[in-house]
Amino acid sequence: MPSDEQILARKHAREVAAEIAELAIGETKGMDCDALAAFYETLARLLPLPRPAPSPAVEARIEPFSDAQARCWGKSRMQFGKYEGQAIDQVPLSYLEKLAEPNDFTRHLRRYLASHRIAIEQEVAEQQ
Repeated sequence: MPSDEQILARKHAREVAAEIAELAIGETKGMDCDALAAFYETLARLLPLPRPAPSPAVEARIEPFSDAQARCWGKSRMQFGKYEGQAIDQVPLSYLEKLAEPNDFTRHLRRYLASHRIAIEQEVAEQQ
């Protein structure tokens, strides 16, 4: 059970996150899909967020994009691999499907990134 301090810290974190989200939404109003995708890609790259491994049950319940979201995200650029720099909607579906398939490497990679060892390494790196 979380302590009172932990509960207050989480409450404060949620309030700060809501303020930042409100600011981001205001600043991106009127941006076209490509600029919006670049904004969020950059934000994701700049924020070193810990990403816990999703459980298999969560992976099975993927909520599909709406048509508008899919069109917008499809204009963002591949960030790695054979098709790096190309718009996602120009990359062959067979390649994208292969990337999206769960496999032993991605399952083990998620577990590795969620390990205590990596958390300590990240903490040490942040203190330097």
